[in-house]
This record gives sequence, C-alpha cells and structure tokens, in this order.
Amino acid sequence: MGFKQAKAQILKALREGRVQHEARSAQDQTNLLAIGAVSTVEAISIIQQTRGDQAEPRPLHADPSITVWILKPAGWYIKFYFLDTAWFVSFHPPRVR
Repeated sequence: MGFKQAKAQILKALREGRVQHEARSAQDQTNLLAIGAVSTVEAISIIQQTRGDQAEPRPLHADPSITVWILKPAGWYIKFYFLDTAWFVSFHPPRVR
C-alpha cells in the first residue's frame, strides 16, 4: 500500500470511528489522540496536511509482516498500522532529546 492509499484509509477510519490505540507506558505523552488531548477532528486536519515526503512505511517491530506508517507533518509524530481496524501507536509532538 502506498502513502496516498494509507492516508485515505486512516482518514476514513478516523471519520468512521474505527480506530484503536495500543496500550503503552506514558500514554499521556505518546498518544494524545488516545487520551482526548487531540480530537478526532484535529487529528484528521493534521493528517490531511501530511505530504508524501513526511511519511515513511516500516515493518512493525512485533510483526514484520505488518506495515507501520510514520508521519511527521510539521510539529507532529504519528505512528499507525492497519489490522481489522486502524491502530495508533503514537500521536504527539516530537520529543526533545
């Protein structure tokens, strides 16, 4: 699946409420969508603005047969993949190291 198709699919899943969130430590910092600090409307807007040069597909570490998408639009780090539904791993501003 290419970026345009993944983008269309994640936007559709958000609009239809067909998303899940991976449970992670520090979820309040790593997935602002999961905790409601970013609304679905805001998430859609952010993802809509993402260009192909701000997206990268990678194998999911837990199962390399699954593609995880990493989006890095201005000011955001978004990570998701698709199974029976869309799964968000991360949705946050980039961390300062």
